Amino acid sequence: MLRQFLPVRRFLRFRDFAPGQSAENVCLLRHDVDVSLEYAERVARVEQEIGVSATYFIRMRANGYNPLGRRGRTALFSIERGGGEVGLHYEGIIGAENPDRAWRRFLLEKEMLEDLLGHPVGVALHMPSRCRDFDHSALQGCGVLYQTSSDERFGGLTFVSDSNRNWRNGCLCEHLRGSTGLHALLHPVWWVPEVRAADTETIVRGLAEGD
Repeated sequence: MLRQFLPVRRFLRFRDFAPGQSAENVCLLRHDVDVSLEYAERVARVEQEIGVSATYFIRMRANGYNPLGRRGRTALFSIERGGGEVGLHYEGIIGAENPDRAWRRFLLEKEMLEDLLGHPVGVALHMPSRCRDFDHSALQGCGVLYQTSSDERFGGLTFVSDSNRNWRNGCLCEHLRGSTGLHALLHPVWWVPEVRAADTETIVRGLAEGD
């Protein structure tokens, strides 16, 4: 799908889309790595082979992987060496959690990932239906490169997502045929053949419960 539209679309990392930049024919390709860094690295290799740039948002406390472990670090460095961008997939305020505690957790996770990568990162909220976000002025003031839900920077893009293995707002391939700027979210776990249909419900349920 990406190879087909590469001649007419500019696939950019989020950090490369400047405020006020024309969005015509642009596709900001985003991968939220909810379940497996191995799957993410495999998708990244495919993108690297065909010359597509994308941004990978990493959880710092996922049940399925450890970004600070040897294998996790190797995967992140591999993604960035191949031209991909790595950002933080953070959880905001969960349920009745104390907002100050949630904010301290966010700052710690951000610091840990930036220390690992050696550069500032952009951020994307994990499970917006489950987690309340922080105030955008606070996010801007703590040194993040960007927040993906920023209307000021990305509000002019059409959002397309494969959340829970269902297309939100129509299939990406249909949107790629036009020239409207796109914010496309693809989860690597849905794009590897090993994930059987029988596993889908378990994965979705686990994520909804906080895994």
